[in-house]
Amino acid sequence: MSIFKAMKLKNQRIVICGSMSFYADMVTYARTLRKEGIEIVIPESDDPFIETFSEEAFQEVKLNASMRHIRKIRDHVKTFGILVLNRDKHGIANYIGPNTFAEIAIALAHYKKIYLFQDMPKFYRDELSTWGVICLNGDLSRIINDYKKSEFQRSLVTQLDLFTD
Repeated sequence: MSIFKAMKLKNQRIVICGSMSFYADMVTYARTLRKEGIEIVIPESDDPFIETFSEEAFQEVKLNASMRHIRKIRDHVKTFGILVLNRDKHGIANYIGPNTFAEIAIALAHYKKIYLFQDMPKFYRDELSTWGVICLNGDLSRIINDYKKSEFQRSLVTQLDLFTD
């Protein structure tokens, strides 16, 4: 394996997903995880002028932002997994909206680790349990430890590959 290829395999990232009403929390937790040496991607914030857009322009902006975020989730080289911020919303415990559920399904289809910040919402429990989703119950230590363990294992494989080529 070339050194360039080995460098590309290093430093995967975690993509944060969730309702945009949790955006401030996304920024906060991204900062916390970055302090642990983890590369983080959060969704693009909503344009403050989006309310002034026509319905057609609004839909186009939202679609393009969603597609960019989905491409980051499914990136087979760069993305380790996703962290879903599923706070309580609209009186629903551990809220996961339709767009976030779609992002979870995409992560699953691309063999990414899936972490929920809180617990599983009751109405998705069967699917999420079957898919091996990991509930953090507000404690980021599991995702940090899993990420660091994965990075350590990847660096060992990379080092061994450098000697076998």
